[in-house]
Amino acid sequence: MENYLVVLLLSVLVLLGAFYENTVGKRTVQIKDETEKVKEQIDTLRKEMIEKDNAYRKELDQTKENATKFKDEFVYAEIQHRNEMKKVKEEFKSMSEQIDTHHKEVIEKDNACRKEKDQMKETMKLLKETDNRHENTLSEIKKGKQTQSRIHFSLI
Repeated sequence: MENYLVVLLLSVLVLLGAFYENTVGKRTVQIKDETEKVKEQIDTLRKEMIEKDNAYRKELDQTKENATKFKDEFVYAEIQHRNEMKKVKEEFKSMSEQIDTHHKEVIEKDNACRKEKDQMKETMKLLKETDNRHENTLSEIKKGKQTQSRIHFSLI
């Protein structure tokens, strides 16, 4: 009976070994399948990441290009602004000079008018004095004539 037990024990060991090998084989196949699925997922994710990366790079390049265009436009606008400011400053300076010149002319004309006015006042004053003298002289002459005519009438 010992032989049967040994055979039974060996059979159990063989069955356990076969079962283990079968289980390990299935597990190996299952792991290989899962590994392939994971590999496919990784490849898919890698492709998606590459596509996204390319899209982001294109977007970044477009953004850089837009930023460069904006910078160029800004610089151009700034140059135009400076040129316009120079023109405005020159026009302002020219207008300021014209205003100063006109102001000086107005002051000169005003001074000339004042001098003329003062001269006219002086002339008027002199004319009044002369007129007063003439009136006084005329009055004296009239008085003299009246006196003469009275004297003449009294002599007659």
